[in-house]
Amino acid sequence: MLSTSATAMGTLLSIAVTFLSWWLYGVHSFEKESLKFDWLVENYPYCRQKACEPLSSPVFNVGESAWHLRLDSRLEADGNHYFALFLVREMEDRGPDTMEVEFEASIFNPPPLSPEAQKSGTYSFRRGNGYGWPKFVNRREIWSRDKDDPFAPGSPLVVTSTLKVSKSLFPFKQGYVAITRIENSVLSFTWTVERFSALLPGEMKTIRIKPALPDGQLMSLAIFVTDAVPSEVKIQIQVIQRNKQVKCSACKVSLLDANEKHWISFNDTFVGNTLWEFPLFLTKDKLMVEKKQYLPNDELSLNFHCVVSTGTENERIVAWHSGTLRST
Repeated sequence: MLSTSATAMGTLLSIAVTFLSWWLYGVHSFEKESLKFDWLVENYPYCRQKACEPLSSPVFNVGESAWHLRLDSRLEADGNHYFALFLVREMEDRGPDTMEVEFEASIFNPPPLSPEAQKSGTYSFRRGNGYGWPKFVNRREIWSRDKDDPFAPGSPLVVTSTLKVSKSLFPFKQGYVAITRIENSVLSFTWTVERFSALLPGEMKTIRIKPALPDGQLMSLAIFVTDAVPSEVKIQIQVIQRNKQVKCSACKVSLLDANEKHWISFNDTFVGNTLWEFPLFLTKDKLMVEKKQYLPNDELSLNFHCVVSTGTENERIVAWHSGTLRST
């Protein structure tokens, strides 16, 4: 009888130890550790007026898994432009098949220039998965100080994020600071179109701005008037850069008066390097009526200030770790 009781007690003890081990493992696996990833994007504002291709951050590691942030700029059906932000797990990843991540993020200009937009959520990631928010924040909330002027100097766009994952995946606090710089070039010049009154509908006058450096931008310009009534003044622009693809261009075109002062300016942003018909809201009739003011010596003078972006110029990432080690 005693032997039977001892056997039963041993079995119960074994079950208790097994259950306790499972419980302790579960407690440990549910404990969370945080990883901070701060991403600073320099010169992003020049592509903010229209949708641009997504921009990816440098890749960072959470234990043995690899991740990046993807920042997008979208024009939605409601007519508003939004920043979209996603956390993406890399396909080539040595971490667990599935990882649950608590993801918090914010987008802002360094204060006090703009408010901060924040969101959070919990997602289960497999390799190659990406989750986040297609309408993270309306861009006007971030760029409110200069939303009507794409050429106003601006501070970098800052994306901060925190990932909370199981402590069993990495035992120490960890963080990264990454910087991505968008390459921009500035072209500024005045184009004087002679004998403007003699310009016939469909007739084009053209000019080419050659680059100062071998790998600089080549800009081709054409001006013409339409045969509509009233006859509109149109400008076509194409920017080409050798060995690089032009991602985005922003131009301000100003009509100069007889005193060489800016009378009226027009802004537009264009994605890509195909032919760009710039929206110059002028008619030949209006210019001819005011020709003493705007066509001195029968010359139309247009001042161009353009910023051309060819995408990511360079990126850097720095990691930091903190924690406590104990030996027995």
